[in-house]
Amino acid sequence: DDETAALAEAFNRMSDRLQDLYAGLEARVADRTRELATLNRMAAVVSRSLDLEEILGGAQEETLGALGLPEGLAYRVEGEGLALVTQRGASPSLAERAAEVDAATRAALLEGEAPAAREVEHLPEPFAGACAAAGWRRAAIVPLAARRRAQGALVLRMDGGRTLSEDERALLAAIGQQVGMAAE
Repeated sequence: DDETAALAEAFNRMSDRLQDLYAGLEARVADRTRELATLNRMAAVVSRSLDLEEILGGAQEETLGALGLPEGLAYRVEGEGLALVTQRGASPSLAERAAEVDAATRAALLEGEAPAAREVEHLPEPFAGACAAAGWRRAAIVPLAARRRAQGALVLRMDGGRTLSEDERALLAAIGQQVGMAAE
């Protein structure tokens, strides 16, 4: 009868919706578990050494792996600018050309306190040109800060039109604070 068929159809739709909700919940739990594992590994990296190069290198490696990004540069504050401490996956040419960052580029990289995805072409020269020549189009910029004082930055290559999700921004903010405190 029609009433039974309509009831069965409604039940099937509700069952499908519940399966979708459970799948979404499982995906969110898996994402959070990965984020917590990343932060736990990051805590181990920053507590393992007092050597800034080792801390930034380990933090960079963990961050690149967590986000599936191919390469990056890690900087520390030096005077009015930034000095390259370590790099992962970057070409020697990029590492050489982007080794010293002037005050204008430092200001652009550390603009705001939150991690951001930026178009390389909108960054100051000569930094933008060095990144563009190495094939970079977008970069995730992670300020490293402790008590609202800049300690450095991670600059990570993002391929294609990739953006940062809110969860990734939150993860990068936590990494920036953790590494910033260790670098202080």
